[in-house]
Amino acid sequence: MAAAVSGEMHPAAVAPRWRLPDGCDRRLTPAREDLADAALEARIPAKRYVNPRAGRIIEPLVDLRPSPDPMARIDTQLPFGEPIEIYDDANGWIWLRSRIDGYVGYALAESAETAGHGPTHCVATRAALVFEAPDIKAAAVRLPWPAAVCVAETVKGAGTNGLLGRLASGGYVPMAQLRPLTDRATDWVAEAEALIGQPYLWGGRSGDGVDCSSLIQLALATAICAFPRDSDMQAAAELPGISRLDRADWGVLRRGDLVFWAGHVGVMQDERRLLHANAHHMAVASEPLSDTTARIAAKEGKDITSILRLDTEAMLDVLPLDPPLAVPGKAEQTS
Repeated sequence: MAAAVSGEMHPAAVAPRWRLPDGCDRRLTPAREDLADAALEARIPAKRYVNPRAGRIIEPLVDLRPSPDPMARIDTQLPFGEPIEIYDDANGWIWLRSRIDGYVGYALAESAETAGHGPTHCVATRAALVFEAPDIKAAAVRLPWPAAVCVAETVKGAGTNGLLGRLASGGYVPMAQLRPLTDRATDWVAEAEALIGQPYLWGGRSGDGVDCSSLIQLALATAICAFPRDSDMQAAAELPGISRLDRADWGVLRRGDLVFWAGHVGVMQDERRLLHANAHHMAVASEPLSDTTARIAAKEGKDITSILRLDTEAMLDVLPLDPPLAVPGKAEQTS
C-alpha cells in the first residue's frame, strides 16, 4: 500500500456535494466540480476546463484510487510505462486518465512523469528484473507483467550468455523476459493460463495479482486487442468482433468465450472448463464451468447473465478515448 502523503488534505478528498450528470461513469469521466477535460465543456458543468498533459508511469506498479486518500480502496493498477493523461497535480497527488482503457483516478505524483521515451517492449514473463548494471549479480528491482519499457540497445551481460536490454530509463533487463510490443500472441487464452495460481487481488492488474476482469483485459492485450477494464464494461462492450450468444447456444461453448455473471467474468478453455481469477480460490484457477455456476448460484444467488464470443482478428484496434469521454454505466466497479 502507498505511504500516507503529508501536508494539507487535497480539496477533492472533502465529501463532495457536486455529482456527475446521470449516465456518466465516474470511472471513465474526467470531470469534477472544480475541473474537467476541455472536451467535456459543452456537456458537463465545471469551474475550469483543461487539456491534459501527456505522461507515463515510472514506478513498477501504481495503485489508482477513486479519491486522493491513501486509505481509499484500489480501483485498478497501472504498470510501469503505461501512458496517461494528467489533469491536476496538487498536494502530492495527480488526477489522471489511463490512455490504455480510459480509467480515471488518483495516484501519487511521484509515480509519473511528463517526459520519457515511448516503449518498444513489454514484460513477457510474470515479472522481469531490472539490474542497475549489465551484470546479473548487480542489484535489481522487479517489474511485473505487463510493464512496458524502451530498450535503447542490447548488450552482453556479465554472468549470462543471453543479451540484456539497456533501458532508456536506466537499468538492464534480460531480453528473454521481454517481447516487442509489435509481437502478437497467437493464443491469448494461453497467456491467461500462464497465470494459473497467481493471487487474486481486487483491483489488481499485473502478474503480481489480478482480478477477474484484468485477467481478461491483459491477456487480450497480448493479442493486441483492446478491451475495457471492469467486468460490467466488458459485458456491455459494443466493439468490432464481439457477439453475444443466444441463450440457446450456451450449451455449445468454445475456447475464448467469455462467461459473465453480475460482477464476475471468466474465459472458457474448452467446451467445459472455465479459467478465472476469483475470491473463492483467491487465485487464477481452472475448473469445470458447471462447478463455478453451481457455487455462484448457491452462495450468491446469481446466474450467468451473458456469454460473449470474440473474433480477435476484428478486434485489432484501440479503445476510443477521445470524445465522447462521459460513458454511460454503473457507478461502482465490478471485478
